[in-house]
Amino acid sequence: MPDISGEKFLIPSGFALIMKKDITTILNQHFSQIDKPLVVDLIDETYSVKDYMWDNWFGFALLAFQNLAKKQNVESFVSIGAGPGIDTICAYHAFSGLKMLIGTDIDKVITDVMKRNIECNTKNVQVKVLTGNLYEPLRETGIMNVDAIYENLPNIPEETDTIKLNRAASVYRSRDFSNAAPHSTFLQRYLLESHFIALRLGRKFLSKGGSMILSMGGRVPFDFFSRMVLESGYGYEELVAGFKLQTEPWEVLPAYAEAEKSNEKEFDFYDYEQAIGILDDLGQKPPFTKYDGNLLKELLDKARISAVEAYRRYQQDPNARVGHTVHMIRAIY
Repeated sequence: MPDISGEKFLIPSGFALIMKKDITTILNQHFSQIDKPLVVDLIDETYSVKDYMWDNWFGFALLAFQNLAKKQNVESFVSIGAGPGIDTICAYHAFSGLKMLIGTDIDKVITDVMKRNIECNTKNVQVKVLTGNLYEPLRETGIMNVDAIYENLPNIPEETDTIKLNRAASVYRSRDFSNAAPHSTFLQRYLLESHFIALRLGRKFLSKGGSMILSMGGRVPFDFFSRMVLESGYGYEELVAGFKLQTEPWEVLPAYAEAEKSNEKEFDFYDYEQAIGILDDLGQKPPFTKYDGNLLKELLDKARISAVEAYRRYQQDPNARVGHTVHMIRAIY
């Protein structure tokens, strides 16, 4: 577990241990147009921000938003499961015509922090921060016909009501999704059900021609993404594919190893140093976004290891590093 330090602040939902993080220099490792200081509050219930740009998901999200901005005029943007709101702030910088930013999360402590982060780091845009499960806050407030929805939901279901402390950010309570139809036993085995449900239910809230952006770790066969999108009645496009370090390994690897053993289906992880060496020999630099996702996974195949093997290495040496591919998928309504 990482060391957590900070100060306790009173927020509307109570006291929370809050750490301030300046993300300006992190973003400027690649995005030089971020010229205004961006300082956000973080709490233990959300993923930490890493100092290296491409160890964070929000860098890949910003790339995806910039690519989408070249194809679609986005005036209204929703982030489902937005955590501290950094992805939502990235959308503000990517979409020049943005008029409304909406962030949601299931935890009131998180949405209190998110609201402060978004409002302090944006201007001249309407901001709504809502608390609730999946699309319930949108339905309850009558928000419909939005131009883009971004989801970065947890992959790992926790059957009990009490989520273990060391699995806080990447886990969802199964009961939170139990009334959200439809379900897919097949995709559940591959830890993709939360994304599938978000995809299926999202159509009710998108404008015609609108986009849902799925933030996916490429730990499964690549064709699963297009099948899931097309069979849900959307058009399919991959906005970004890249490669990153598996962060929070103490949280993610045991869950994937357990699912791998239960389902007798292997997941795709990669020996990090070997994968970086392959890409470096090809003249590629982080975030390794030159290739489409299918080709990227093919190129990295020699470095591939299973989830069980990845977890075994971590147990033997907590400093052993594994990685995975990243895919920002656009589902076009």
